[in-house]
Amino acid sequence: MSLVAVQDNICTRTEDVIVCACGPHVHIGHVGGLARVIERAAGLKMKRYCVANQLGINYGETVWTPSYDLPCKELLHAVGPRWLGGDQDERQVLHRVHRRIIREVLAKGYSSVALPAISCGIYGFPFQIAAPIAVGAVREELAEQGAELAVSWVFLDDKFLASWRRAILA
Repeated sequence: MSLVAVQDNICTRTEDVIVCACGPHVHIGHVGGLARVIERAAGLKMKRYCVANQLGINYGETVWTPSYDLPCKELLHAVGPRWLGGDQDERQVLHRVHRRIIREVLAKGYSSVALPAISCGIYGFPFQIAAPIAVGAVREELAEQGAELAVSWVFLDDKFLASWRRAILA
């Protein structure tokens, strides 16, 4: 298992899969945050695909789309929880969505994935809390599956980097 945290533009990554942290209404297009940046980088065909297929998912769930103009093989959209103060099962939902991402990537036979700090942007999840949850969930799923996977958490903003690196080293 290879777990790393890097400062880079996730839209330029060449892992097999890029994870797009998004809201539940994928079918209307991504309206803000990293999801909007990824949607723009993927090109208009991706937005048209989401609208045409009426893609919508619940918190803690994922859905695949083609990657179009992104350098990855496929794009996996994942809806993490909104931070509501910490007593509304946010930690459990964040844990669940990370495990689901790993299961989905492995089920398709991919060997690498690039993830953002799911829910830590416009959804307000404190990144210092999110990092150990995300890393722990990924480790648990990989151990349970007995699988190898190169996992990269990719951040433009270096404020996330130290928290994820600490969680990886723990």
